[in-house]
Amino acid sequence: MRILALDTTLSACSVALLADSKVAGCSSDNIERGHAEALLPMVMRVCAQAGMSLADVDRIAVTVGPGTFVGIRVGVAAARAFSLALDIPVTAITTLDALAATVERETAHQPVAAVIDARNEQFYAQLFAADRHPLTPPQILQTGALVTLIADTKASLTGPGAPALATAIAAHSSGQPKIAPALTPDPRVIAQLAEKRHGQRAEMIRPLYLRPPDAKLPDARTPRIIA
Repeated sequence: MRILALDTTLSACSVALLADSKVAGCSSDNIERGHAEALLPMVMRVCAQAGMSLADVDRIAVTVGPGTFVGIRVGVAAARAFSLALDIPVTAITTLDALAATVERETAHQPVAAVIDARNEQFYAQLFAADRHPLTPPQILQTGALVTLIADTKASLTGPGAPALATAIAAHSSGQPKIAPALTPDPRVIAQLAEKRHGQRAEMIRPLYLRPPDAKLPDARTPRIIA
């Protein structure tokens, strides 16, 4: 099976191509913005690196969130487009699942909390057992509630929110959680996770938004003054 994996949910644009359980191509750039413009050229470069074309791909894998609102939309829209154009299934992977799996070797015998700073004293978080079975759903938690959860489980931390959460934990207790560094999901890991899971039709793939976007459209009922 040949799986094309995409991730644009955080501060990187990442693509990998897995062929018969082996990594055939991979690319990742920390670009902060411009994921929509960078993704397709990166896909084509990775396919060329692997000596394949998009027509050779059997399945798409994509991270669906949580993460940045625009980044999630870019990845999900691209995955749906490729799926429809190539008539192949898509496997959705949560960003937190991918982050936890990325550090599996470093924390193989410990529970892991994958965390992303959601600002305003909140974190996107999900707790995983030592075998990476999810113990909680992806959720958005206030810092205090998450500090209590981590203290009870003694989980290691990973994800871009790990340093900030570790500081908060240290301020509330004498313990210091272990941090397993993984700032963005590894697209190779995303492809490997998808290899073990079922694919779905393009229309079944949904973004995972745990809160509304920060920017809101103006209320149509509110009169606007035009100078």
